[in-house]
Amino acid sequence: MLVTVTNIPTPYRTAFFNVLQQELAKIGESLHVLYCAETEPDRHWQFKPEENIYDYTFLKGLHFEIGGVYPHINFGLVRKLKKLNPRWILLAGSWIAPATFSILARKSSLGAPVIFWSEGHADAQSRSGGLVEFMRRKTFESIDYFVVPNSRSAHYVQSYHFGAKTSFLPNTIDEEFFSKNIGDKAEIRKMLNIPSDKTVIILVSTLNANKSVLEFYEAFKKLKAENLYAVQIGQGPYYEELKARIARDDMGGRYRLAGQQERDAVRSYLAAADVFALPTKSDANPLSPIEAAFQKNALLLSSKAGNVGELIPSGGNGWVISEITEENILNALAEVAAADRGEIEQMGEESYKIVSENFTREKAAAGLIRFLEKIN
Repeated sequence: MLVTVTNIPTPYRTAFFNVLQQELAKIGESLHVLYCAETEPDRHWQFKPEENIYDYTFLKGLHFEIGGVYPHINFGLVRKLKKLNPRWILLAGSWIAPATFSILARKSSLGAPVIFWSEGHADAQSRSGGLVEFMRRKTFESIDYFVVPNSRSAHYVQSYHFGAKTSFLPNTIDEEFFSKNIGDKAEIRKMLNIPSDKTVIILVSTLNANKSVLEFYEAFKKLKAENLYAVQIGQGPYYEELKARIARDDMGGRYRLAGQQERDAVRSYLAAADVFALPTKSDANPLSPIEAAFQKNALLLSSKAGNVGELIPSGGNGWVISEITEENILNALAEVAAADRGEIEQMGEESYKIVSENFTREKAAAGLIRFLEKIN
């Protein structure tokens, strides 16, 4: 049995756990997930028990907030683990979570190897120095096995525990939903009132400083590329400011602020687009470019996106912005504007090939199981 300990159920993780359970059953094993809480503030999805085919337990405990972090102190966690007597234990939460410390403190008595699912990397590290750095290093040094979603996370692990064994485990999406062909691109553009003769760039993100939404808009405006059209989906603190700038600059015919959209609508916009852009200043492992790649978008990503190396491995399916400045974004957009539609379409096909070969739930689950079997 594999026991996974994580904070709360999330849609993409529960979908992956279902596939992982199916793959484990093929080798006579099973999955049991220990959830530290049912939900956290600002997490609006609903857990539907009937959609989960793996065993799970919601642990009792205390739940509170400290500086935007939600630690869960669970009573009986170690006792539950001993009762389950797993072959492997996978920690799928923060390194600083109380559950992580509880399990590592009693690791020798649990009788199973502990694997840590680590998504962090240097550019996504929010706290460093002093006591926090000391605790992080001690925690990583006490773990011998890690699964990571990208090479930057692997390098990060090695910087704290050189010689630790790592394996690739990407965060996955609902690839069946996002890869579905929902119709002809021209018809979808007509339905969404998007110009048929433009190269369409789509951004799906929270509208805040970290996602560089204002820098991107200003670069797009200054480029004055008549063959480009942009759609920004999302809400956030910069929504009203961006809306005002678009109106002030009379850019409504070239730059659409679409606001928050439901999943079906996001897929339709991705199907209508040619290029997906994410000019983030820090993002450990973004899922939105994976969704876009399954809809055959070329990718325009920041070098600060943790999985940029896995999503654009050779440059054949997109562009990488080395540092997020207005000038660098403008230069990248100029390259997009200079590419013909046929070239961009081929780049989108390459994006789809990359994610189909590396980012499906079945392949991710199979890769994890191969790693587990090497451990024990």
